[in-house]
Amino acid sequence: MLKISVYNLSKNSLLGQEIMHADSYWRRFRGLLGKKELQFGEGLLLTPCKAVHSIGMRFSLEIIYLDRSNRAVHIMTLKPNRLGPFISNAYQVLELPLGTVSYSKTALGDLFSTRT
Repeated sequence: MLKISVYNLSKNSLLGQEIMHADSYWRRFRGLLGKKELQFGEGLLLTPCKAVHSIGMRFSLEIIYLDRSNRAVHIMTLKPNRLGPFISNAYQVLELPLGTVSYSKTALGDLFSTRT
């Protein structure tokens, strides 16, 4: 799976440099299943995506829903074995380890960029 870096352009901060890009049905289907934890700098970007879940996960995640212009439209913490909300204007979803959102000072409306 392709690994990318994700930047918060609005806050000039790096959210991760080992973000896996799940851009096919099977990659999105597998997601983070089987992972025991996420290290700081790791994560998963699901494209396209409007909703996520943590069924079968062993750890909590920070979730950032992004619209087609790569702006944050919803931010939340998702505990294990829960369903996240369906966000109609989301185009992709970023799953990150706990603490990433506060560390990067990410807020609603922030603009994001990805690089390989």
